[in-house]
Amino acid sequence: AYAIGSEMPNTLMHNLRSNGFIQSGYSVNADDIFTNSGIFKIVFDLTDKGYKNKDHVIASTLAYIKMLKQTEFKQHLYDEIKLTLDTSFMFKPKSSEASTALSLAASALRYPIQHIIDAPYQLKRFDRNLIEQAFKPLHIDNMRVWHVSKNEKVDSKLRYFDGHYSFASISKKEKANWLSQAKNIQLTTP
Repeated sequence: AYAIGSEMPNTLMHNLRSNGFIQSGYSVNADDIFTNSGIFKIVFDLTDKGYKNKDHVIASTLAYIKMLKQTEFKQHLYDEIKLTLDTSFMFKPKSSEASTALSLAASALRYPIQHIIDAPYQLKRFDRNLIEQAFKPLHIDNMRVWHVSKNEKVDSKLRYFDGHYSFASISKKEKANWLSQAKNIQLTTP
């Protein structure tokens, strides 16, 4: 998530923002959802230009993931992430008592009791094989794309909320188009 969310020069987020395609973006790994497989999510808040160029945004994302998969991760990147996490924990903003209690209760179900406060900020060791394993499921056949806007074509009403949606499989033609565009996109690692 750190490498994909990085805004260092010519990374995915930096490139999309500096070219006016996104207002913001982030990535998150939730390994405790859907049993042992989890979910990895990349979210973009598109500008009007980005909305008109959704295929380019998706192709850029695929190009960046492919590049990261081919990158030999180095100790210095791990050290940078560890320092960022340590600093984030040290300067973590205070939250309300109720929010803190709920967070600690949820953490107690997931982490050893001695780490319920700092577990999300812990990196124990650099393990290249583990990093490679984490990237394996990130490929186009596992991808789900959500377009959320007032301009989307919809055909179904939400059951419990006021809203509509539509669902469609990603076609082979769309995948081929994104992969073809991705070949011409040059990005760099953080």
